[in-house]
Amino acid sequence: MVVITCPDCDEIRRVSAEKFGAKQQNIKVKCACGNVFLIDVEFRRAYRKQVNLSGSYSFGRGEWLSMKVVDISKGGMGFETITPQTIKPGNTLRVKFTLDDSKRSEIESNVNVRIVRNKFVGCEFTGNMQQEQEKALGFYLMP
Repeated sequence: MVVITCPDCDEIRRVSAEKFGAKQQNIKVKCACGNVFLIDVEFRRAYRKQVNLSGSYSFGRGEWLSMKVVDISKGGMGFETITPQTIKPGNTLRVKFTLDDSKRSEIESNVNVRIVRNKFVGCEFTGNMQQEQEKALGFYLMP
């Protein structure tokens, strides 16, 4: 399933992924509001779990700001900022949050920002997570 969100009106449309083949870029989409925009379809390499976890993020060694983690996978995460921010794709951030597993595992990692939509930020882990954190995340994501 591919979820398409109009950047003008935030209308959400779900379309079968089979329609797009393996990976396609620059697909023209027309929303019911009349807006025409291009999308890139990227298929996930790993299971993505919907969550609701409190955490914080920082630009390097700067001030820690509050966030809500809304989805997580072995390779990355999505979060929402509490207040509007100036985060842009390509930025590197530091994130930290606690899983709601039995051990209350703490995760802290650098991430590369891939997508920003309003207060939503989609990130990719940079691979600098400690081994025990990677293990905890792996167990957390098991169905």
